[in-house]
Amino acid sequence: ITILGLAIPYILGLHEGVWITVFLALAEGTFIYVSASDLLPSIGPPRSRWAIVYVLVGVVVYYAGARLIEGLLG
Repeated sequence: ITILGLAIPYILGLHEGVWITVFLALAEGTFIYVSASDLLPSIGPPRSRWAIVYVLVGVVVYYAGARLIEGLLG
């Protein structure tokens, strides 16, 4: 699904202007939803230090991907 979300705007020629903002907002909303509903509750009472590491690694990967896309687009 993520690859489709990246490919569709380019196929349709919507990779400039306001469309980038719209698609990035959708991607960020999905990321926040997954973080809040699936990852953060796993840090709860049965404390798992690995869960915290996974969340932090996810944030770093997301940030690196955003910088990579920003570099590729301009």
